[in-house]
Amino acid sequence: MILGFLIVASRPAASAQNRAIPTSYATDPGLRDVVEAFSTDYGSLRRFYPLSGSQARSQRLGQFLGKWLNELDAMDYEQLAPPARIDFLLLKGHIRHELKAMQHEEAKLADVKPLLPFADMLISLEEARARMEPVEAQPAAAVLAQMHKQVEDLRRRIDAAVNERQRRAG
Repeated sequence: MILGFLIVASRPAASAQNRAIPTSYATDPGLRDVVEAFSTDYGSLRRFYPLSGSQARSQRLGQFLGKWLNELDAMDYEQLAPPARIDFLLLKGHIRHELKAMQHEEAKLADVKPLLPFADMLISLEEARARMEPVEAQPAAAVLAQMHKQVEDLRRRIDAAVNERQRRAG
């Protein structure tokens, strides 16, 4: 990932190594390099963590967006040229929107979690596959068997609820 850019040349070297915002914003009339760095890094993270409901995804994207928001807050807005101010405000608004969208998505997933008791197991299997970890057959089969039991139990509970509702209505 491209997270090793510097934010401001006047910052101490030790803390500047962990900056996400490129230094070119100081000479660029807009914040093109900054916006491109954000877009590239954010796109890479979203491709690396594609699964909604993944704790690793939520944690990493939240950390990334929070870091960018903090670094934008540390920029001297008054020193920016007018086009850079526009880019700054748009980027900051976009990051805030993405954070709120993540919170909304997490709330929706929490609402349906009782209907998907096997989701965490499935996500962990997929994340292990994406990391190219070797699959151990017996533990993987045990997880799949447990998921099958959970799906069957859920199906019986839903059928019972539907039948009860139809009995009351009819």
